[in-house]
Amino acid sequence: MTGSVRPAHPEDALAVARVHVAVWREVYAGTFPDGYLAALSVREHERLWRERYIRPEAGTVHRVVDLSGRVVGFASGGPAGREVRRAYPAFDRELYALYLLPEARGRGLGRALLEAVSEALGGGLGGMMCFVISCNTPARRFYERLGAVPVGSSSFRVDGERVEEVAYGWEAL
Repeated sequence: MTGSVRPAHPEDALAVARVHVAVWREVYAGTFPDGYLAALSVREHERLWRERYIRPEAGTVHRVVDLSGRVVGFASGGPAGREVRRAYPAFDRELYALYLLPEARGRGLGRALLEAVSEALGGGLGGMMCFVISCNTPARRFYERLGAVPVGSSSFRVDGERVEEVAYGWEAL
């Protein structure tokens, strides 16, 4: 790994938004409706991420990874929400997001982001979970390589299309 992981700051919001939108358009082409992906707005995501960085929810952490002085990925995590805790009581922390640009993959940066978030949340991976869109095979393999196991599944709708997701969890150590 030649990148560096650090806490996210409001001035990172535009770079994070660019990563977020680019990765969604790349990874979810053919899964989410084309119109939905085309309508994703970097400016709107920038506003959302800036707000999250300025006023983070209690217990939430945000990290970015720099590669050659450029933000190429980000991750966020925090307490598992009420519905998640009800459905998966063994897990009290959730990885909300982890995205890397293609040129940043395969360098250990995803693992570094995941570990930085889990450490900032007060421990290792045990008791943490995340949700992955079912068709995102590379992400599923990534989490499985790091010890996560499928613990459930669910679905949601995007522009009327049903999208399946897999819940992954790391058992308490």
